[in-house]
Amino acid sequence: VTVVAFIGCKSAKKSSGGEEPKKSFMQLSEAAVKRGGFATQVVASGLIERRVQLQGHIKANEDNVTSVVSHVGGVALTVTSQLGARVKKGDPMAELQSKEMGQAQLEYIGLHSKMSFAYNLLKIEQGIYNKKIGTKVAYIKARAEFDRAVMAKDLAAQKLKLLGVADTDINNLPSRPKDKLTVYVLRAPVDGVIIKKSIARGEMVNSDRVVFTLANLNTVWFDIMVPVQYLGAIKPRDEVAVYSGKLQKTVTGKITYISPTADTQTRSALVRLLLPNEKGLWRPGLCAMGEFTVKKQQVAVVVPQTSLVRIGGKPAVFVQVKPRSYQLKYVVLGEGDKVNAGIRGGINAGEVVVTANVIALKGEWLATMGD
Repeated sequence: VTVVAFIGCKSAKKSSGGEEPKKSFMQLSEAAVKRGGFATQVVASGLIERRVQLQGHIKANEDNVTSVVSHVGGVALTVTSQLGARVKKGDPMAELQSKEMGQAQLEYIGLHSKMSFAYNLLKIEQGIYNKKIGTKVAYIKARAEFDRAVMAKDLAAQKLKLLGVADTDINNLPSRPKDKLTVYVLRAPVDGVIIKKSIARGEMVNSDRVVFTLANLNTVWFDIMVPVQYLGAIKPRDEVAVYSGKLQKTVTGKITYISPTADTQTRSALVRLLLPNEKGLWRPGLCAMGEFTVKKQQVAVVVPQTSLVRIGGKPAVFVQVKPRSYQLKYVVLGEGDKVNAGIRGGINAGEVVVTANVIALKGEWLATMGD
């Protein structure tokens, strides 16, 4: 930054809460201002937020956790899915040899054959009746037999569905080899990641046993114990920034649950956030920090933190008094946050302060006008 002229050497005048240095004005050339890129902002009232950081941990979203149950008993022939694997809905996960399944599938095949026979008979009776050869009674009887066969087949299909057999497997049963009819294919009911596995090849599996647990980790929970003194300042649907030092990433989550009870020993209550996790980076068990806003205060005079400098050990700002002319003013700081600083004295609302590249302006000031 090139300093062109200095205006002033005026005696210092005290402003409320602060004082101006003896030499307080500096004027720059138009080219210097353009190179410096000194953004400015009008001083006004603003909001100061008090925030606290609390540690918590990532958990699987239990609303998206699914147990995979074997609905029949049998011996595990194959186990194709392993812990940590991603599966899609309908993917085969294991095969069981089951007598119960064999009986149910044989029953379905038999009833499917009866339905096919009844259908062919109905077509014959319908053709004869349409040609005025057969009787209407015979046609109606054939129709009734077909309807009963369809109903029996559908009931057998429903039984297989209750045992966990997929529609595609049921439809393929009539063409399936007989030596495969006792095999029960355990399929993934939803998309997810296998987070628990309790089945091994050759093992006897009882009916209604949970053999896999799947979790959809597109969203996860962030559980954190919040001291009771802060609970009044937060509410469901509030947004909270969550930071992981291990991942070097920050994600914004929303509060979905605040426990109505507090721990008597720690004087804190469970607060739960829902975090987006489409890339799967936020793994269950990971520790992270949540930043909560616990106080909001309207302050009459606020400046951005980026506008503050220290000269002679005192906080100060550069005020633009007119185009290309800057004045250094010491200020008295009040409460502040990461973004804004409250000002108790030294400048007033309506003045224009420099908010960007202030360090460069400070360097020129010290080089030319001293501390």
